[in-house]
Amino acid sequence: MRLSFSEVNKDQISCWLGIAEQRNKFTAIKKEFLLAQKQIYQNDHLYQLLDSLFYQEIYQSSDINHCETMLFYSFCVSFFILDQEDDYRFNIFRSKQIPAVMLNVTIREKMLAHYHIRRLGIADEKVLEYQLAQVNNRYYFFTGSLSFVDQKIILSAQEKMLKANLVQFLEALTFEATKLFKHPHQSISSILDLKFGYGNSLILLENYSATTLIIQYDFSSTPTYQIALEQMLLNQLRSIESISLIPAKEGTFYDLLISSNRDDIREKITYLSEATPAHDVIKIKDKIDTLKRQKSSI
Repeated sequence: MRLSFSEVNKDQISCWLGIAEQRNKFTAIKKEFLLAQKQIYQNDHLYQLLDSLFYQEIYQSSDINHCETMLFYSFCVSFFILDQEDDYRFNIFRSKQIPAVMLNVTIREKMLAHYHIRRLGIADEKVLEYQLAQVNNRYYFFTGSLSFVDQKIILSAQEKMLKANLVQFLEALTFEATKLFKHPHQSISSILDLKFGYGNSLILLENYSATTLIIQYDFSSTPTYQIALEQMLLNQLRSIESISLIPAKEGTFYDLLISSNRDDIREKITYLSEATPAHDVIKIKDKIDTLKRQKSSI
């Protein structure tokens, strides 16, 4: 099948197959939903590959309806079992008429519209698609989840990472999903799991849409300390996200210019000198925070 699995995922697959072996000992299992999904997914390439494997190796006489493929398929596409590249390879050819895929497209479009993003770069697109597909498939195929940690505690911690308007948007997205697909036996844990997954996707988009500040520096007025000041600045600002730190170049745009010359009269300037570097760095970081807030509010 040309698929690769991490050691963790191999353990998860082994565990799933062990559960399947025990489950096949019971015959009084309702399979109406699985039989309906077989009809929906019968032309899906990943489903066909798995079904071929299951016919050869796994099906037993007790599984007269051959539903084990559908169960394993739902597991593979819902719990990050396939790696991102393999999942993307199958997903791009998947029918857009499949309910779980339709849910995925709807939620993705609403998220991108919220951030006024027309199109993501291919690398970012793959990450977002991978995250959303697993979350929506898990909600579509499974009626609940078990967690070692209280889901409400996890959600509360996640909400602290989101702006107030995003918390409201997250509620709206979750409501939209539950409206688009209503499972008769859906549990609260499933809805909370869905909400947490959408929250993670919004955090991704927050990072993708964050405006990059262009910060230039010019220490040519103090050549003796130029290298030292450059290295100190790079080290101090390295951990700050969404900034581009480059040497000054005349005639190019910048949001902030850092100079060692306090007589420098160029626009949007702040200073870093060899005399008070620690104090100046604090002021520079405060200035960057202010500029980020100003840009994000535009």
